[in-house]
Amino acid sequence: MVIDYAKNMKILSVLYEDRMTIERLEKSTKESGAIDTSYVVIKEDVKCRISKSSLSKTYNTGTVSRTDDEMQLFTFPNVDIKEGDKVTITERLGDHANLTFSVGQIINYKQHLIAKLLIYDNKVEK
Repeated sequence: MVIDYAKNMKILSVLYEDRMTIERLEKSTKESGAIDTSYVVIKEDVKCRISKSSLSKTYNTGTVSRTDDEMQLFTFPNVDIKEGDKVTITERLGDHANLTFSVGQIINYKQHLIAKLLIYDNKVEK
């Protein structure tokens, strides 16, 4: 049996309702000779989908209560994304929030890519 990966990718793409901007840290040298490190946009408006990968974990220290959500990113396998990149995802459904994450471990399959997302900052912009 031959698997048609292109057909599978086309089917999966229907699920990619969110869009993301990928940024990567790059070094540049200022006129003074100092080395500057800043995020540079690699790609914008990339189709993707985010999803919770497990139930929320709640931590209570007695004075502070915190909830952590483990999130995953799904996108095409040919997307230029690396561990450590910053992604800002605009949800197309729900409240259309912009969520910013740092990319963790990436698993690349023939028909899709899965990346663990780490909270970059706690701001949710609408």
